[in-house]
Amino acid sequence: MPRVPLTPLLWANWIVLGLGGLVALGLLLWLRRRGEFRDPLAGGRCPGRPDTGNLLVAGAIGVYLASGLLPQQIIAAERFRADPGTHEYFVATSIALGIRVLLGLAGWWLLMRLLRRPTSPGLEPLPMPAARPAMSFGSQWGVVLSVGLAALAICTAQAELMKAAWSTWAPEVSQPQHVVLEALQRNAWGLRGEGVLAAGAVLVAPLFEEVIFRGLLLVGLWQMAGTRSAWPAVLGSGVLFGLIHYPVPQTIVPLVTFGIILGMVQVRTGQLWIAIAIHAVFNLRTMATVLLNPGVLEAGF
Repeated sequence: MPRVPLTPLLWANWIVLGLGGLVALGLLLWLRRRGEFRDPLAGGRCPGRPDTGNLLVAGAIGVYLASGLLPQQIIAAERFRADPGTHEYFVATSIALGIRVLLGLAGWWLLMRLLRRPTSPGLEPLPMPAARPAMSFGSQWGVVLSVGLAALAICTAQAELMKAAWSTWAPEVSQPQHVVLEALQRNAWGLRGEGVLAAGAVLVAPLFEEVIFRGLLLVGLWQMAGTRSAWPAVLGSGVLFGLIHYPVPQTIVPLVTFGIILGMVQVRTGQLWIAIAIHAVFNLRTMATVLLNPGVLEAGF
C-alpha cells in the first residue's frame, strides 16, 4: 500500500482533533442551553423489566469470558501465544475474530430476547419517564459524527497527558504498545494482514465490546438499580470497559472516559447501533492513520 507522507498526515490528524475539540465545546454549550448540562442523563428510559437485570449482567460476564476461553480451546497453544505479526499470530487472530463475531451476535440476541420478555403476572414493569422525541435517521448519524469527533479530541488529550506522566515518573520503563499496533509493524501477511487487523479493530471490536458493555452490562446494571439514576450503570460499565485494556495501562483513563461517553449516548438515544458506530469511528482514525504511514508510531502518535 502506498504510504502517505508523514508531515501532512500528522497535520491532518491535528486538524481532526482540533475540529473535535470545537465540537466538544459546542455539545457542552448545547446541553447548557437546553438546561441539561448538570444531568445529561435525566429522563433516560430504562428498557425492559426489573427482574432481568441479573440475567443481563450474567450474560455480559459469560460472553466476555467465553471470548477469552474459547479461542484457547480451539487454537493450538503455539499459535495462541505467537508473537504479534507472525503467520501463527494472524491465523490465531482470524479464528478469534470469528469467535468474537458469533459471541457478539449471540449477546445481541440475548439482549433483545430479555428486553422483549413479557412481564410476569404480578410483576410491575419499570415505570418510565416521558420519552424524548424520536430522532430521525439523519439526526442519529449526526450524533455518531459529532460525538465521535468530540470523543477523539477528549480521549486523545487524556492519552497524551498519561504518556507525559509516564515519561516523567518512570522514564526508564518503556510504555507498552497495543498488540494490534505491534502486529502492524511486524506484519508477515502484508496487505491481507492489514485487512484482518483493520476489520478486527473497526468492525469486530466495536460490535463485540458495545454489545457487552453498553448493551448487556449497562442495561442490566440500570435495571438492577430500578428507576434510579442511570449514572451508576454508565460509570460502572465505563470503568470496567477501561480496565479490560489493562495490558496498555496508559490508555485506561482515556478509555474509561470513552466508555462513559458511549454510555451517556446509549442512555440518551436508546440505540445501541449508535454506540457501535461511534466506537468504529474512534478506532478507524487510529487504524487509518497507522496504515497510511506506520512511521507515525515512531513520531509519537
